[in-house]
Amino acid sequence: MELQPGDVSIYPVPNQGLFTAQITSAVKETVNIRIYNDLSQLICEKSGTAVNNTFRQSIDLRPLSPGVYTVVIRSNNKSIARKILVIN
Repeated sequence: MELQPGDVSIYPVPNQGLFTAQITSAVKETVNIRIYNDLSQLICEKSGTAVNNTFRQSIDLRPLSPGVYTVVIRSNNKSIARKILVIN
């Protein structure tokens, strides 16, 4: 089974740099979470994250500038991207 768009939730949006990524999977999967800035530069990566049922990860971008960031969650050959807005 592959990760589907409805399996990924990012909240709250907008946020002040601290948000939660929630991933739901009916089977055990390993995912990579990558966050890119608006210049498509990788600013954060969490590799080899095991998901079994529901996984939640708090992510802290508060040291970074306000702006739009892209959270990409990849499982096998499937990628799901979500935009977040970091405000002051």
